[in-house]
Amino acid sequence: MMIDYNLQFIEKKLSEIRTAVMHIDGNNVVKLPNDVVSFLKMDESGKLWFAAHKPRCRLRTYEQTFPVHFSFYRKGIPFFVEVSGTAVIGGIDDVSSISESLTNGAYLVKVTPHTLEYTDTGKNQSSPENWIGLVSRCTKWVTENFWFNSSKQFPLSGIRK
Repeated sequence: MMIDYNLQFIEKKLSEIRTAVMHIDGNNVVKLPNDVVSFLKMDESGKLWFAAHKPRCRLRTYEQTFPVHFSFYRKGIPFFVEVSGTAVIGGIDDVSSISESLTNGAYLVKVTPHTLEYTDTGKNQSSPENWIGLVSRCTKWVTENFWFNSSKQFPLSGIRK
């Protein structure tokens, strides 16, 4: 069996963010509403599994296969992921295999991704370079704003020789 490191990388990044906004891209009159979904897993074939909130109407009234777009973003994480693909509402066999991750008010969505875009923003807040920069800026501010700075000479007013 061959290990696909790209799939492992994407699964790791999606697990780190965990939630996404699901946009339904379709021209149907009756389509599922946009939703905030939770990433569950990626199977060995590369399909993404999500838990979504059940709509008010029965799931049978909606189309079972539809185009979809996901936006993965979380504040404080230095990357985001955009996924577009074809979604399928999970069947009974799929739900029984992952029933511990689904709550009562949720249904399963399996997505075959067509495009997957990973973007690194480079804004890692906890990197060592940022901490070093913060310490150096604080040190510079303290030395510039307090009297013990040796570079500034303060004239003494009123004292003359």
